[in-house]
Amino acid sequence: MAVANVEPDLPAGFRFDPTDRQLVECYLTKKILNQPLPTHLFEFDVFQTEPWRLPRENRYSLEHRKYYFFDLRNRRFQNMDATPAGNGEWRMVEWNEEFALSNNQLIVRKNTYVYWRVQGSQAVMTQWWMHEFVISTIFHPIRVSPIAAYRIFKI
Repeated sequence: MAVANVEPDLPAGFRFDPTDRQLVECYLTKKILNQPLPTHLFEFDVFQTEPWRLPRENRYSLEHRKYYFFDLRNRRFQNMDATPAGNGEWRMVEWNEEFALSNNQLIVRKNTYVYWRVQGSQAVMTQWWMHEFVISTIFHPIRVSPIAAYRIFKI
């Protein structure tokens, strides 16, 4: 099966699959600082639709269905552990896993969510997962970046 390359200027066989640290250091920090990005990642409200209806332009792995987005974190939800999205909700399963960036001035917080589809009065867990990455400084750990990076994938 032939797979079309999403980024036409990338070399044949290229697979965009950054590690957590690469996603934050090479992409999120540059986005926050308004610096040029090596690859174009779209801004998209990841909480507006079901994961299987995400824009195809940002799917970097057709085989594994991995998506990468930036999103503003200015929404307020009644329940941060279960966030509505389309006909279901993202439920947080891991909170604030932290790691420091190489400059030791910034802390990254990673939250992990699983998508639950609503069927009638019940919610059914899907195989869709999402990692949310936000940045704060070691001096103000409670204040986080207004923009987050997201990796959405199906296991």
